Formats: sequence, structure tokens, C-alpha cells
Amino acid sequence: MSEQTPVIMHMQIPSDTKYLAAIGSLVEALVGIREPSLGFSLQLALTEAVANAIKHGTRSPATDDVGIDLFLDAQAVRMRVHDHGPGFDLESVEVPDEDELSDHGRGLQIIRALVDSLSYGPTPAGNTLEMIKFFPPPAAAEPDDS
Repeated sequence: MSEQTPVIMHMQIPSDTKYLAAIGSLVEALVGIREPSLGFSLQLALTEAVANAIKHGTRSPATDDVGIDLFLDAQAVRMRVHDHGPGFDLESVEVPDEDELSDHGRGLQIIRALVDSLSYGPTPAGNTLEMIKFFPPPAAAEPDDS
């Protein structure tokens, strides 16, 4: 990927979890081109966010959609998930009890652990969750000892 040319994508999907694997695979592949060590973790963060938007951010799952924006440049990847639901206060979401075995309620905790910045707020069209992960600086070139 050229340092000058960012990757910018917008996707609009129906509110259906059957699209999660395809979205995750695409993001993992694109991020992996720039930073292979981050591909899996960022696909996990994005699919968790989209699953939450589908489950909690749609008024009518049969007719609503979820928007996904991906901005990938030399410094970071920014992922935004847009929904049309009632919204929530990101800071008031409680961290689940680690001793409680549940397959629900850990999505935001997982996302927070995987990204550098997480924000959520209303927009004119609904709500947006934004996740940012900064890439590590490029390794310094080894000096030539010859």
C-alpha cells in the first residue's frame, strides 16, 4: 500500500449477522496488508461492533441497515459503525463479572481491549461507534556495518 494513498471503504449491509464473516475477512485482509499482526484483532473488534449494531441498534431488523466505514492510511485504521437505534451512553456500560460465564455482554469490553480509541455518539442519521487503532512506527533500518 502506498504511503500516499489511503484505503477508504463504505459498506451498507442489511441488519443480519450472516454478513459478519465476510466483513471480518475483508477487514482482516486489508489491515493485514499494512500490519499483519493487527488483522485478526481488528476484524474481531469490527465484527463485535457490527453484531452489537445489528442486535441493539436497529429499529426494524427486517428493513434497517448498518453502515460501515473503513479508513486505512499509513498511521492508523479507523472503523466506524453506523446504526439507527436509540443509542446508549458508552461510559455507563458496566464491565461484566469475569467469574460469570456468559456468551453475551462482553463485546464492548473486547473492543476496548483491541483498539486505541473508542467513541460513540449521535449523528443526524442515527449513531456512530468509532474505533481507532494506530499502527506501530516502522522499524528503524539496521545500520550497514560494511
